[in-house]
Amino acid sequence: MADNSDVGKEDGASEHVEPVPDKDSTEDTVTDRLPPVPPPPAAYAARRHAAPPILKTPVLLRPPEKFPAVEVIGLIALTALLDYLLYPGAGGLSYAVAIVATPLVVFSIAPAKTRSGGLIALTAIHLLLALRFAWQSGPLCVLVGAYSLIVFAIVTKSGRADVPLLARCSVPTCVIGGVRWIEYACSLRLGKIRALNREVDPNVFRLVGIPVGVAATFALVFFFSNPLLRDVWQWAYDAVAVRLRVLWEAICPSPVRVLFWGGCLWFLASLVRPFLLRADERLPDDEVAPPSMPGKEKLIYRVSLNTLIAVNLLFLMYNAFDAYHLVFRGALPSGLNHSQYARQGAFWLTVALAMSTFVLSQIFRGHVNFYSKLRSVHVLGNVWLAQNGMLAIWVLMRLHMYISYNGLTRMRIVGIYGATLVTIGLILVAVKMHRRKSLAWLIRKQLAAFGLALVLLAVTPLDAAAWALNAELIRTMETPKPAVQLSVQSISPEGLMMLPPLLDHDDPAIARGVAALLGQWYFAKPADNARWTQYQVSHDLCRRVLSKHEGRILALVPDKTWERHLDALARRTRRWI
Repeated sequence: MADNSDVGKEDGASEHVEPVPDKDSTEDTVTDRLPPVPPPPAAYAARRHAAPPILKTPVLLRPPEKFPAVEVIGLIALTALLDYLLYPGAGGLSYAVAIVATPLVVFSIAPAKTRSGGLIALTAIHLLLALRFAWQSGPLCVLVGAYSLIVFAIVTKSGRADVPLLARCSVPTCVIGGVRWIEYACSLRLGKIRALNREVDPNVFRLVGIPVGVAATFALVFFFSNPLLRDVWQWAYDAVAVRLRVLWEAICPSPVRVLFWGGCLWFLASLVRPFLLRADERLPDDEVAPPSMPGKEKLIYRVSLNTLIAVNLLFLMYNAFDAYHLVFRGALPSGLNHSQYARQGAFWLTVALAMSTFVLSQIFRGHVNFYSKLRSVHVLGNVWLAQNGMLAIWVLMRLHMYISYNGLTRMRIVGIYGATLVTIGLILVAVKMHRRKSLAWLIRKQLAAFGLALVLLAVTPLDAAAWALNAELIRTMETPKPAVQLSVQSISPEGLMMLPPLLDHDDPAIARGVAALLGQWYFAKPADNARWTQYQVSHDLCRRVLSKHEGRILALVPDKTWERHLDALARRTRRWI
């Protein structure tokens, strides 16, 4: 019986035992009883399973991998050259050499450079500026030359001569030089740390240190054993110490010179590694059609049409009024003098031309360029452009009237440049109208035209052009009213060399006044410390021209009382202002 019970237990037929559920099965059972949970959104699941972000410490300075020894040596050498050229006394040749040497050195040591057509144009500009400096330097030419170096650095790195990019990067480039020197220092420090971390063979110290130490010990013993050796050492020490002291006194820099060196190093480091925007998206040149909005398009069209009708009628009346006085009548309106009518009128008409450029650029943009009835607006726009052209002619005629009345001056040449530049702006607006160019294209072209005009103005010999004309007017006019400019304008040597024909003028006050003006410059004692860097062609040529008239100058003013005759000339010509 016992054996049968045991067999039954083994077969599991006589007694049923419930299995104990484990932890996982219990959780599954509870989960099955709960309502189903919706799956998480895809974005949440992606964030949940994505790798956690790695927080990085922002790096303000990123020193180069290796210490740029070539850059630093080049900057120091170029600073030494500029110190030699500019600090003792800047002049014509010093600026000429600097404007040529600086781009060459910057381009040779710059870590990132791209050859482009813009670099060729800038090279031509630098050569023009160098010729102008060698002829006769001036403040405007110096400013244009300094800014052209900044433009050269940006174009060298970016390969683009895009005017908006240059405008946005110029100011940061001027101030980033100090950061560049900190980067150089950080790069040098990292290089030293890496060098110190390298394993050095101890046998190097044994191979070098032990022989040097033994030889030095015996040399010291010999030194104390022989008085003659001590005397030779003392003589050599005194000779070297005296020469070093003299050399230090000769090159010991003043605080101003140290500031000059710092400014040069700062500026040149900015040129080698200029600031450049990482991502600069260029705006499209062509106008893009905006989304169609029939009501808004019709409103803009009617506003533009009415505006063009109004300004065309206004300009027609004004152009007829100016044509009557400047062309048909050929005389000033009653109650006005030349200063009021010609100078002030030319200025305000130039302002009107600039305003017309702005209005036309705003009209022909966006919806108007793609409106179905664009033809009538185009016709009125072309008529207004033609009337603005007539306005530009009146500006030039007023300037010509004023110049014929009392001569040409530097500011009147600037006025001619300004009127021409505004006229070019109108031509660019006409191109924008007919080719559907964007406003960004127009701004870019107008800024480029302004920069080119500024360069041409800087390299133009203003005094030579002005006094070549004024001397002829004074010599041929019955009433030499342009002679007033002899007293009220400062004349540089390039203008003085145009005045010798006036020494034979019929008016004694003018002849003696011109002789005093020329003699005051010609007989002035030249500077004893003049250097070759201060040489200017115009000064040397003027001195040669006046040397041929030295006898005539002394015949008119024998006592060399220059100021007395200049005052007499001013009193004589004061009524012609």
